[in-house]
Amino acid sequence: MSISSDFVARVRERLFPANFVDNKKSPQRVLITGQQLRAEVKRLKAHLAADSSPETVAALQHPNFAASRSFGWYQRIAIPETPACTTSDPANQDVSDPGWLNRLGNALSAKEGAVLRPMPKWAYIERVLPDIRGKSVMDVGCNCGFFSFSFLDKGASSVTGIEPVSRYIEAARWLAAVRGDRNVRFVQSDVMLDLTLERHDVVFMSEVYTHFIDPLLGLLRAVNLARETLIIDGPVVAHQSARMHLNVAIDEVSGRPTYLAWTMSDGLMLSYLALCGVAPEKVVRYISPLRNHILYVIDTRGVDEYRRENEFAASDTPFLKSRFVTAGD
Repeated sequence: MSISSDFVARVRERLFPANFVDNKKSPQRVLITGQQLRAEVKRLKAHLAADSSPETVAALQHPNFAASRSFGWYQRIAIPETPACTTSDPANQDVSDPGWLNRLGNALSAKEGAVLRPMPKWAYIERVLPDIRGKSVMDVGCNCGFFSFSFLDKGASSVTGIEPVSRYIEAARWLAAVRGDRNVRFVQSDVMLDLTLERHDVVFMSEVYTHFIDPLLGLLRAVNLARETLIIDGPVVAHQSARMHLNVAIDEVSGRPTYLAWTMSDGLMLSYLALCGVAPEKVVRYISPLRNHILYVIDTRGVDEYRRENEFAASDTPFLKSRFVTAGD
């Protein structure tokens, strides 16, 4: 006896409905308008052009800039007591790739995005950032410290930068010393493995979980570490169902993987956060104009209570009488 495809579809829909969270309960807002984006591109281009000004060229001889040459800079950060930034001299740069989100929708060239990285990201993050004055902030994947220093400048009471790459940590620590910051520390560690890390009021990740070996576990770790707010910025598949793509770069000579990048769908993000204890109405989504990435501002207060109230209960219901739900197809 053959089974019709319609019957299979009906059974599948009964067992696995299209979604188990209502995505519409998660507020959507505009990340940056077209007018704001054009203004930011103009400002960033002018900022970059200043690298060739006599003042900045002369500043490359300043002792602080001379000392910065001991490090390769993956991020553009202001050098104290000078008009120069860490990447004002191309010889100081440690990056040729602008990354996913530093071209502002291709309004900046790849070279411009690489030299400015991550200032273009900050152009939209800063305008939608919740008030962090007096808050402790954890910057996961802090790199050379751009966001960590930016949070301090926005009034954070303390900042902890977490980064597994030693050369970036060394650069960040040097710059913190030159800046005279006492309420920031940079820890060389892996947030996926280091269970000694303490909770902070705010946890921030920009294009970080996408590079975890297990992005879902990484998101759960971030939720657990955020006492009040979790901010996630990254590329996304604008789809309501549960989808995830994996891209792996392979070295042409050795054949070994050198880089990995997960891209999660919006539906999977909201569904997984719900499983972690965050209801969709507590997730504000800032949608980019190109809809190729979303900045999530997540209220993590009350997660423990939510988990206790919604914990899985033991069941002896037969499989075919259960109503299993999934976020995807």
